[in-house]
Amino acid sequence: VITARHAPDALSRDLQRINLAKYCSALPVVFFAMCHARVIPGISDLSIFTSEDFEVLWALAAIVNSAFSFIWDLVMDWGLLHLMPHKPGNFGLRPVLLYPQPPIVYYLAIVLNFIGRTLWSLRWSEQATIFLGAFFLSSVQQAAEVLRRCLWNVLRVEWQCICKGKCARNDKSFPV
Repeated sequence: VITARHAPDALSRDLQRINLAKYCSALPVVFFAMCHARVIPGISDLSIFTSEDFEVLWALAAIVNSAFSFIWDLVMDWGLLHLMPHKPGNFGLRPVLLYPQPPIVYYLAIVLNFIGRTLWSLRWSEQATIFLGAFFLSSVQQAAEVLRRCLWNVLRVEWQCICKGKCARNDKSFPV
């Protein structure tokens, strides 16, 4: 909110507000998971929502949050999926890629980012915790989150280098 006030133009302010909405979309995931876990079977007759209702609300909130965050990562943070001409065989990627061909690195990062975003929401699911085990689920989720954030940072820095015109070489590629 503070950053949005000091943004240089209306578009920047709007993007800051959308980014804030992305972070706020995580709150219903946690809230509905908590409500689902707190419903007591004998007392649920007094409530208008049942445990299953909260589970459905959690699932919808998890889908919205995961999709919102995933798309924001790709479009805004990594500069991918823009409607611009791209090289043949590089569907969804930007025209300038600093990592050498083939572009499998980018597609792998996209898949791992999706898995990491989904696992974050899944860890709030009581059923997933029971099915997979709390220790296993949290260990896999935390390892995936560390990997996701590392990849996110690498591609974010690459995108900023491209945006600011500070590429390593004139042909816009450098060895990894």
